[in-house]
Amino acid sequence: MDTSIETKAGAGTTKKQWIALLVLLAIFIVCILGARTVDTLNGTVDVQDIYYTHSDGGNLLHGRLYIPANATKETPAPALIFFHGNDGDCDKYSMFGVEMARRGFVVLLGDLQNQGQSIGGSNEPGTVALNGVDIAGVYMRTLNFVDKENILIGGHSSGGRSAIAAY
Repeated sequence: MDTSIETKAGAGTTKKQWIALLVLLAIFIVCILGARTVDTLNGTVDVQDIYYTHSDGGNLLHGRLYIPANATKETPAPALIFFHGNDGDCDKYSMFGVEMARRGFVVLLGDLQNQGQSIGGSNEPGTVALNGVDIAGVYMRTLNFVDKENILIGGHSSGGRSAIAAY
């Protein structure tokens, strides 16, 4: 008799657990969709993960490109290249990328070499490496929706040092 009571209690608990799991899954999906809406400014900014190769050693570099709706081949937009500081990645400045794209800039938030999703390169202490910042400028000049005469470059901390060294 005790066994049947435990079975009924166990079945009820399992049903509650499934309901809780489904509710949490629904909340998770809503949060993902909300984050995507914020990250793309409700679909008005095209956000792309890009990979490009560094000419020195063929290191694979990663960045996130924010393209506003006004940037076209017929009406190229000014561009901004921005790199994070040491021990970070391009996601750290995603809201900065969205805001600048909202203001009409094509934005490339890059991962420095050996950080984020980029690989290769040397990070020797005491040296100022380009960390792929120079190649990001070359890449941006290949995009037909970028105004090649209006490309800004900057960064935070080691990303800023690399930007200064590159240009």
